[in-house]
Amino acid sequence: MLTALRIRDFAILEAVDLPLGPGLTAITGETGAGKSILLDALALALGGRATDKAIRHGQSQAEVETQFEGVVDPSVLAELRDYGIALDDQATLILRRVVGQGVGKSRCWINGRLVTAAQLRKIATPLVDLSAQHAQHRLLEPAAHLDILDRFAGHLDLLQTYSEHYQTWQRIGRELDELRARQHQAADRLDYLRDVHKELADLAPKYG
Repeated sequence: MLTALRIRDFAILEAVDLPLGPGLTAITGETGAGKSILLDALALALGGRATDKAIRHGQSQAEVETQFEGVVDPSVLAELRDYGIALDDQATLILRRVVGQGVGKSRCWINGRLVTAAQLRKIATPLVDLSAQHAQHRLLEPAAHLDILDRFAGHLDLLQTYSEHYQTWQRIGRELDELRARQHQAADRLDYLRDVHKELADLAPKYG
């Protein structure tokens, strides 16, 4: 669950610290009050497209940070382990994005560990569902359909067990491929040495 949103020098916002409690949270205000800017900042923190236009005038960078607490999706935990971030299923997850002036001046962190924007986006996608009016984007993404079905069926524990076994199977497969490659290299080396030995034997060299 998203529990906090922290914004610094984003668009026209100088500093915003927005705590979010459990249950329904409604952000209201007249047109132009900045509601959509909060959503734009959240989208940036979740791996959205970053440009220097997001930086408040006169500042060198913009920063957005989100905090999630509660049960973490098994698929997210598996991805985090691949990135070297070990968490349990009740951990606090902090996503941070800093955008600087110039092309490619975007940096991302997950719980203090530097990651790419693509990695941040992959972790963030199951955490938050941003929808525009008359659009439910996640329902239109084939990659999300299995997750929706697993959640509806109530089999997240089974999914986590499967994910762990699948990761083990992939690791063993990579190790087996590496052993086979080394075996082929050894066989090639042996053939080469046999050829060299035959050539030397045919030459029959003698001392002097």
